[in-house]
Amino acid sequence: MASIDGDLPYKTTRCAPQRVWCIQPPKGDRNHFVIRQGYNQSMNPNYSKIRFLLWDNDGVLVDTERCYYAAGQQVLAEIGVALTPELFKDVSLLHGKSLFDIAADHGLSTRQCLELRHRRDQLYSAMLHTENIFIPGVDGVIKHCAAHFRMCIVSSSKKNNFYEIHSRTGNLLSYFEFQLLNGDYPRSKPHPDPWQKAMDRFQAHPDECLVIEDSPRGIQAAKRAGIGVIAVESRYFNDSELRSYLNASDFSIKRIIDLPKLLGLPIP
Repeated sequence: MASIDGDLPYKTTRCAPQRVWCIQPPKGDRNHFVIRQGYNQSMNPNYSKIRFLLWDNDGVLVDTERCYYAAGQQVLAEIGVALTPELFKDVSLLHGKSLFDIAADHGLSTRQCLELRHRRDQLYSAMLHTENIFIPGVDGVIKHCAAHFRMCIVSSSKKNNFYEIHSRTGNLLSYFEFQLLNGDYPRSKPHPDPWQKAMDRFQAHPDECLVIEDSPRGIQAAKRAGIGVIAVESRYFNDSELRSYLNASDFSIKRIIDLPKLLGLPIP
């Protein structure tokens, strides 16, 4: 695993046109950090003021987005619509629209769309109980971070799906003080409301908070709330895509297990 330590033999280069500094690992090591403009590689980023970590759920703590995609793909295939990963990413993850807007565009009535949605929801729920939704290293990272920060989860998940998911994650939720889910805030991401409500619950200032996210909509919401971000590369958004949504003070990582190192936490 590559490091952000300055005493390792990695080269730094300016990666145009994004104007970021990258640590170039030895040949063949693809798990490297992307360091934003102005970062001094001999130092960890200054997170000394951070007291609160605000976590996204799907794609960060659990690998559930592929289940949501597979369920939607299956029911849309019933009406002859091929849901590709690119179409799913554009409609659902980037723009936050319903997949069943596609069904309506193919002439289905409102009632038919609701029936499709219900079958999708049933299929997705079943997958949450049977598919491998675990991300390697999450348990250890959460336990490590909880010893140093107060934490919460802020998600667009429906409450029934969220608790179905975490019925399989052992005591993971015990490390978080609260969860804000779909329906707990006026407007969803990319609006700032979910992150703002989390700060209000903590009685925290944006400078004391850090968001852990994997999607452009979640990053946009955090930036509108004035909060710094660490973006985690995901199944649907690679590092270069996420970087275009970040500010100069933000960071991106390849894997969640790289987070404690970036935060400067002691090795347990």
